[in-house]
Parts: sequence; structure tokens; C-alpha cells
Amino acid sequence: MFRGRTVIGIDDQIAFYQRVVFRDVSDPFRASLDRAFLDFARTIHYPNSTKNVEKRAWRENVYNQLFQKNSSFYPNVNTQNEFNCWHKESCLVVIDSFRISNIKTLLTYGQAQKWLNMALKYLFLIDSDFPLSIIPFLHTSIDNVILDVAKTDLGINKPHCAWSKWNCSEYFNFQKILSDSIKSKYSGLVTPFEWEFKHWS
Repeated sequence: MFRGRTVIGIDDQIAFYQRVVFRDVSDPFRASLDRAFLDFARTIHYPNSTKNVEKRAWRENVYNQLFQKNSSFYPNVNTQNEFNCWHKESCLVVIDSFRISNIKTLLTYGQAQKWLNMALKYLFLIDSDFPLSIIPFLHTSIDNVILDVAKTDLGINKPHCAWSKWNCSEYFNFQKILSDSIKSKYSGLVTPFEWEFKHWS
């Protein structure tokens, strides 16, 4: 007879949630990149002639190149500038691989940042080896939800150009404004990454 107690613990609940969202988490890097891809995929305007096999080949190429550049994927950084350089290099890997693929369209920095930043956020959730030392340097994943919250919580006006069309300069300019505003309001006690976790919903 059920007595109001269960053998299902918090670890079981977390594991179930991870399987629902990520399916297989035995390779947290691939699981995070695959899930993060879905967060910006709707912004990609593929030519009608693009085949699914070409889309999969491009994603596989990005995965391989990111790991060839850094076998552990995580950046070995100690400053914000070092992380920014890693971020730019990684996003350019994504953009360049798209440009030279058989898919005849272009990817923007705004789209690439969404993929990379969300992948890092998901890795924080599912990878037990996630390096907490990089959290102070991580960027906020920019999308319409974050732009709205930045307006209501920090008073930052929403840019006229859609985030998915931003170039590299537009992206880093906004990250700087966002980071400075968070630091000012929260007295340096909250990082942009933590602010995003608290406010994105």
C-alpha cells in the first residue's frame, strides 16, 4: 500500500528531466549543442532546395571543428578579454562552416552566439565537469526574451535591429552595455550568466 512516500529522489527527478530534454546525456557536449541548435534553428532561412542530409552534415562539421580547435571545448581563460576572443573564434567557426557548406545562405553572428551561448548554459546543467571558474566571463544568450527583460529590469532600450541579424560589433556592444548595467544595479555580486538564469522565463 502506498504510504505517501516514494523511493524517487531528487537525483532521479533530475535524471528524468535530463532525458526528456536532452535524450542521451552520455556525451554532454553533443547533447548540449544539439539542444541549443533548436533554440535558434527557426531563424535560419534555408533555400527550398536544401536537403536534410546537408543540414545534418553542416551540424556535424561544426561539432567536429569546435572540438578540433579545443579538445575539451571549454575555454582555458582567465580574463574577460580572453573569453571574448574564444567566443569570437568559436562563432566564426560556426559561421565559416555554414558559408562553405552546400547550403547557399549566410549565418550571422547573432545566430551563432545563440547556439554557442545556449550550449554553454546547457552544459552547466548536465556536465558534472563544467568549469565553474569561467562563469564570471560567460555571456548572456541574446534573444527577444532577454531583450525584453533587459528593458524592464535594467532600462536598456531594445535595439532596432533583430538580434538574429546582428554582426559581431553589434553583439559585443550590447554585451558590454548589458554587463555594465548588471554590475551597476547588483553591485558586482551577480554575473551576466547568473542574471540570465534568474530572469529568463
